[in-house]
Amino acid sequence: MSKPSVCVSLASLTLLALTACGSVMPPPPAPQSAYPRMAAVLTVGVEIAGDDWKLMTGDPVAPPFQNRMPAIGVTNAALLDGYEKAVQAGAKHCRVKVPNREKALYGVLALCPVVTTSTDSSAKRVYRIVVTQDRVDSALGGQVSLLYQPYDYTMQKLSVDRSGEQYYETVKRNGPSWLLWISDAPFPGQKK
Repeated sequence: MSKPSVCVSLASLTLLALTACGSVMPPPPAPQSAYPRMAAVLTVGVEIAGDDWKLMTGDPVAPPFQNRMPAIGVTNAALLDGYEKAVQAGAKHCRVKVPNREKALYGVLALCPVVTTSTDSSAKRVYRIVVTQDRVDSALGGQVSLLYQPYDYTMQKLSVDRSGEQYYETVKRNGPSWLLWISDAPFPGQKK
């Protein structure tokens, strides 16, 4: 008679060890976030406008709106196609006038909360919007191009060592303070 083989995953062993110890630490609280108090378009000749607001090259101004898009947990892969979710979270459709182009591009602008543990004081203070020519070129022919300001921050993560002991670990992450999707074709739900 043969003995049955046993296959146990590391996750199962970890859960078993944690249960056996009887102590499971709660997940750390989500990092706090706040909204920057100013917005500035840094690229000369760029104007970003919605139905009842406008941002253009010049001195920083109060943001015309801010959205509820989460400050954490957004992956780079999800960003390029994330304009519809951003609009659902309060991002705004807009038109983007750029130098050397007669017709304005279509856009979606998200002004996001910024994690307060960031050491990037600029990202916590002002949305610094830059529209580069290479991103404009990538937005032509019906394509979607994404511009954003990344910033680094730290947060606590629950980890488990080899002996099954839990501990809080500080990890570095990054996120966008603002995002601007542009295209020469309208985005879903945007007027032509």
